[in-house]
Amino acid sequence: MNRNKWSDRPRFTGANPSRSHLFVHKPSVFAKRIGALIITGVLLTIVAPVLADENNLPPIEEQVSAPSESPLATDTSTVSESPSPSEAPIPSSSPSAQSSDAPSQFFDTETASASPSPRPPEPIANQGMRIDMPSILPVDPRALSRNLPAINISGPDYLLACMNSSSLIFDIYRKNSPDSNFNGEQLATGDFSQSLLISGTSAQVEAIINSYNGLRMVSLRGSISGAVATFAFVAVSQPVLDASMCSRSVNTRTLIFRPLGIGFELKKNGLTLKK
Repeated sequence: MNRNKWSDRPRFTGANPSRSHLFVHKPSVFAKRIGALIITGVLLTIVAPVLADENNLPPIEEQVSAPSESPLATDTSTVSESPSPSEAPIPSSSPSAQSSDAPSQFFDTETASASPSPRPPEPIANQGMRIDMPSILPVDPRALSRNLPAINISGPDYLLACMNSSSLIFDIYRKNSPDSNFNGEQLATGDFSQSLLISGTSAQVEAIINSYNGLRMVSLRGSISGAVATFAFVAVSQPVLDASMCSRSVNTRTLIFRPLGIGFELKKNGLTLKK
């Protein structure tokens, strides 16, 4: 054997051959491990932010969706509260927020107290007025009826006129037929009877009495001469056709029908003829 050929090569002891094997392959193992660590670090650097973003997405969606629900709830409450003012019978009612929080029973009580019930018609305290009408009417002793000349009424806003007679019939507006409604309103009752009531504004009462040549009075027992009619005027709070209020009048007129001095005898005078 040529010993000089192997004299320059490295020699290992035979006692521990595995140790020599580690020294030979140690550099390549470290390089692989370092490379694996580098690759793993790079992957973690890229993947970790992505995973973090994916994990953070659901909370972000919940935060965005949560505010979107609150305006809807606010809008719903606003819409539900808005009809309350419109339902309230009184514009000057309390705001909608206070009315929505208050119990329904309290709201009903407040509405009832804010809108008092209307007062019934009644005579007012001031009964001052001016009535221009005759107290005596001259009539033909043979006449059975007579029309009242035009009268003038001034003073109260609303008036109740009461006419009564034991021997006469009162006839207003269209003669020989009862009338009670004028322009869709009932302003009279008892037309073509012995007790007539007219109520409305002073102008309406005056116009009804003066219409169609004036109020006509017809005798029930022959000649109208000597008959008597009573007129009572009451200032009221609003138009009313109530005969019980006539007795509270302080403005009463008595109309007497006086016959004219007409006789039925025939008087002759002497007649002188000229030749």
